[in-house]
Amino acid sequence: MLEQSSISPTSSFSAPLVARRMSYHSGMGDTQKQDYLAQAERHIAIAENRIARQKTIIGELAQAGQETDCAVSMLHALETCLHAFEQHRETIFERCEM
Repeated sequence: MLEQSSISPTSSFSAPLVARRMSYHSGMGDTQKQDYLAQAERHIAIAENRIARQKTIIGELAQAGQETDCAVSMLHALETCLHAFEQHRETIFERCEM
């Protein structure tokens, strides 16, 4: 599960959007940039693991003859989140190049 704390490179996505945007300021140090990228990579890895687990669950449900609609819907939601995390990582890359 993602940790929740005050606004910092290791904070969760619950941090206010304005504060996060301000922290991407082109004047931030290399260490802070690396921290933000590392956080984005962690979020992507977590999402990929959850997607893999959800696919396993769907397979097990199907094999047992159970309904998979809800599980498939959850898979789509997880894939949407992964896509958003990947886009966020790209935004970080772009802002770090400034």
